[in-house]
Amino acid sequence: MFVASQQTTILSATVADDEAAIKTVIEQESAAFLQCKADKVLSYWANVPYASHDYTEKGGSYLRGYEVISKAIRKYIGEHPEMATAKTVHKNYDYLIHVNGNVAWATFVTDALAGKTKSLSYNARFLEKMNGAWKLVSVTGKTAP
Repeated sequence: MFVASQQTTILSATVADDEAAIKTVIEQESAAFLQCKADKVLSYWANVPYASHDYTEKGGSYLRGYEVISKAIRKYIGEHPEMATAKTVHKNYDYLIHVNGNVAWATFVTDALAGKTKSLSYNARFLEKMNGAWKLVSVTGKTAP
């Protein structure tokens, strides 16, 4: 019985560490995007052909494959350098994260304030742990009406 409780404690610590690392990946990828740092954004993505990005807002689209996503992110950031100097307040909250070995699913809500424009979005991320680091594999989001 003593051994079982030790294992539970170790597993719980590992899951908590993974959840914290996953939140960090999500937060830092978003921050890098708003700062127009394409290379930094892409450093949080898994370079795999099954990666996907689906965002349903004005101008949103479905993208599949790291190469396609990489080109789209670089193009968007190149076309919108003003994001780096905008005073955007961006807050993620209400996280639900499920870790299952080397894969994880995270859902959360985002409030954003850009100038006088407020927005609310609902988001989901699928991640894989690769070489000890959590990487984004799928990003989906929907802006509330």
